[in-house]
Amino acid sequence: MVIRPKKELALSLIEQMAPQYLEMFRDVQKPGGWRTLAMRFGEIRKRLKLDSYVTLYGSENSVYAALWIALLGTDGFKRISEELNTVSADEQQNFLDELTADVIQGDGWLNEMFPESLEKQEKQRLAFEALPENERAEIVQRSQHLFAFVMASFYDCISVMVHGEKLTSLVPKAIAGDRVAFLKAIHIDKSILHAHPEFKTQYEKALSTLDRDFLRNIGYRIEAPPTRGKIRFPGVYMIFALLESLRWLNELRHEEILDLCVDAGLDRWQNRIEDVTYLTKRLGEYRRMQKAGGLSMP
Repeated sequence: MVIRPKKELALSLIEQMAPQYLEMFRDVQKPGGWRTLAMRFGEIRKRLKLDSYVTLYGSENSVYAALWIALLGTDGFKRISEELNTVSADEQQNFLDELTADVIQGDGWLNEMFPESLEKQEKQRLAFEALPENERAEIVQRSQHLFAFVMASFYDCISVMVHGEKLTSLVPKAIAGDRVAFLKAIHIDKSILHAHPEFKTQYEKALSTLDRDFLRNIGYRIEAPPTRGKIRFPGVYMIFALLESLRWLNELRHEEILDLCVDAGLDRWQNRIEDVTYLTKRLGEYRRMQKAGGLSMP
């Protein structure tokens, strides 16, 4: 039995996530865009000490565990995890659905986390500082995990769109010594090179041994935009990647995917998904891109 959010909840969650993730993607697409995105979230990352989110790429389960910790708190997550080991698959499914529903009902949770205006940022800061110390500590902990989930799941989707493979697949390969996977991973999320201990160790070893070819390739990947290659329909591809991460892409009728694209605010003509036939073509292109190993250089 595959444990995943039930279909209605998965579609609602993606409907909320896709617009914000697409906006982040457009930041990354601009010249020097990955730096723009880093600056946009720089204050949050600095305040909450969040660069360690890159260690979540070790497994897909770790990425989603961060979201559950954000909802339940560390103690609550540990308690529930222990309980889930003793219950049936159906009970595990019900629990996952309840958590997913909680995320969806947190109206505007992504926008609240990343306020765009300085006025909203200041309002949040003042409200936070007015809280008792114990409440502030709990909010910081949960915010850390929510931010970690958002960043890791976002870059995981970008990696699927660009390389045809998730970071949660590439990073373990890189740790095991696969240099192509190493370069593809840092191509997508530049923070991995210095914030992930295993990547940092491999990089420092290359520096100490003057491994010029590897260092040259690292330098190229750090400077190259994460979305190198022509992604014609990023909004549609983002939804495909999110559906895939929730294990629903292969289970939905194409009419359902088209409805999701419309509900998420995608323009049907701009994205060339005027009808189901066009949606099917876009999905075929996405699948061929994955089989070919993505859009980026190997």
